[in-house]
Amino acid sequence: AVSDVVLLDKEAKAITELPKEAVSVSLSANDLAYVIYTSGSTGKPKGVLIEHDSICNTIQGQIAQFALSDEDNCLQFASPSFDASVWEILLSLLSGATLCIIEESEKYEIDYFVRFIKEQNITFATLPPAFFRFLDVEKISSIKTLVTAGEAAPIENARLFAEKATYFNAYGPTET
Repeated sequence: AVSDVVLLDKEAKAITELPKEAVSVSLSANDLAYVIYTSGSTGKPKGVLIEHDSICNTIQGQIAQFALSDEDNCLQFASPSFDASVWEILLSLLSGATLCIIEESEKYEIDYFVRFIKEQNITFATLPPAFFRFLDVEKISSIKTLVTAGEAAPIENARLFAEKATYFNAYGPTET
C-alpha cells in the first residue's frame, strides 16, 4: 500500500525497512522548515521558503495573542496541503491544547460540522469566511476564539460572533 512506503534519501523504502532507533537531527533557526505555494496578492503562484525561526516566531506570537493553553480544544479545518494547516497544528500542539481533526470528507456538511464542534467542545477555530457565512453563530457557542482568513469576512456573522466571544479577521500566515 502507498501508506506503507516512505521516500527517504530519494529512495522509496517500506516502513518495515526503516531503522527502529531515533535519528539524530541537528537544526538551526535558519534551516528550511517547509515550502508552501501561494499566489499571495499577485495571483501568480510562487514557492515561499519558510525557515524554522519564522514559523516559530509566528506561532509563539499567535499563542500569546489568542491566549491558548492546555485547556483549549483547537480545530484543524484546513487541508494539510494549505499553509493554514501548519498554523492550526502548531498553534495547538505548542500551546499544549488538544488538536481535533475534523473528517475531510464531511467537514463542509453543516450539521456534521456543528455536531463535531459541540461534541469535541472546540474552543478555538480558524475558518474560511466562505464557510463561516453559512453557520448559525448560536450553534457554535463552545468556540471562544474564532479566526477567519483568506478573503472578506461575512460582516453580519462576524458582528454576531464578536458579541459573545473573540473574533479575529486575519490573512497571510505564510507571507508573515
